[in-house]
Amino acid sequence: MNYLSLDLGRKHTGVAFYDARTKVPMPLDTLHHSSKDELLEKVTILASERVVDAFVIGLPLLPSGEEGEQARFARECAKKLCEACPWCELHFTDERLTGGDDAKAALEILRVFLERLKN
Repeated sequence: MNYLSLDLGRKHTGVAFYDARTKVPMPLDTLHHSSKDELLEKVTILASERVVDAFVIGLPLLPSGEEGEQARFARECAKKLCEACPWCELHFTDERLTGGDDAKAALEILRVFLERLKN
């Protein structure tokens, strides 16, 4: 399966990609957008170009583990992505410990998810 990992933001979104042929996760360019619609359009195009089978979305939980405003934003975007790309599976990964800039965070989200798949 090909996975597209997203560290969603309101203006910048980190992206990482895992290609099942190479089995190597890699960061992609950070997406810059001025609206949720622009973000969804860019991700949908990227998903089609990369023949993505599943999205891995970073879920920004609060330190307590509860969901706040950012997590609601991530879930809202994920729902729209599923509507735009109905062939794609959807997975969430806790992003509290990822850190780094957008692309590095997306790559770490992807690595955490892939490690979880192995175990």
